[in-house]
Amino acid sequence: MEFKLKLNASQISDALLHFAHARILTLARIKTHRAKDPACMIEYKTLHIKKSIPLPRSNVNVRARLEVLSIFCYASFMQPISIIVPTYNRLAMLKDCLAALQALRYPDYEIIVVNDGSADGTRGWLNSIVNEKIRVIHHEKNQGLSAARNSGIIAARYQLIAFIDDDCVAHPNWLVAMEKEFDNPRIGFVIGKTVYMREGYRGHFPERVVHNDCRWPKGCNIAYRKEVFSSAGNFDDAFFRYNNEDSEMAIRAVAAGFLFASAPHAVVSHQKTLWTAQSLLRSARNASVWPILKQKYPASYRIFNPPITAGYIVNAEDYALLLFLPLTIPFLLIRYFLNGKRDLKLFFTKWPRWLLLRRLLLWRESIRIRTWMI
Repeated sequence: MEFKLKLNASQISDALLHFAHARILTLARIKTHRAKDPACMIEYKTLHIKKSIPLPRSNVNVRARLEVLSIFCYASFMQPISIIVPTYNRLAMLKDCLAALQALRYPDYEIIVVNDGSADGTRGWLNSIVNEKIRVIHHEKNQGLSAARNSGIIAARYQLIAFIDDDCVAHPNWLVAMEKEFDNPRIGFVIGKTVYMREGYRGHFPERVVHNDCRWPKGCNIAYRKEVFSSAGNFDDAFFRYNNEDSEMAIRAVAAGFLFASAPHAVVSHQKTLWTAQSLLRSARNASVWPILKQKYPASYRIFNPPITAGYIVNAEDYALLLFLPLTIPFLLIRYFLNGKRDLKLFFTKWPRWLLLRRLLLWRESIRIRTWMI
């Protein structure tokens, strides 16, 4: 088993934390000294293996040597994981995503990139990669996000499958935190934490839509046992038009009897998104999925605490905003400018076009399938 971990003198505490996440108990004696040799080593033993891990030079030419007195593995090694990255015409972001994935602190994983018919040079760049961890699947035509993820599921070699989008960057311990939650064999999927841009960045609408404190099963940061797909089926591309194929998949897994967990330390950062009036209006369709999910999964559709009041009112705050909109628009506009935004087209797309469209689409879907929600 290969296990690579790069550390310098200032990262020793991080190393010990990483070992703890890996479920390895250790007693270590730490020494720092100026070393003449080009690299220091961590040497460690488990029940089955012995490895040496090189430490890079630090900026102040200080070396750290962890002389491990005893390290015992008290549980099985971390399970290997397949990472699936669907991509479509976002080559620059994909490069950042894959760079972060290749730097993950995890012993055994594969990266499956599904190029969903990109026409921006993605195919050629992916074909030029020489890395045994990375496998590439090309779709000749764009088939949609669900189809791309399903192609990855079929190709996955391992029993744990993590999903990340091409416009996201995983933090180094992402897989470690994800895998830890699968210690419970009844857990079918684990939801990670997604931040916009970076930790602590608050952002404003529509940027806040991206942020997720492990409460919602976003496809950009989630991991499943492969048996969930064998039992409940793969992603349903019929829900792509509602931007909710990831939500439907998770609700379906719960309806099939699988449990889920949250992993607040499994963090990915969503790269900066260019919001336009058109993309904002497309997102107005999101809420109209709820009559369908209520009809299809009456016992499970509220498992993630969606913004539904009394089982019938979706996003109830919309009605208050629309009622008092003539009074609140001047205040909202002032706040918008104070926050440094200058795109008036985007502002008036939300106030009130986006709000009205979201209600209309919801009412139409509710009437169409005769599941009453407003």
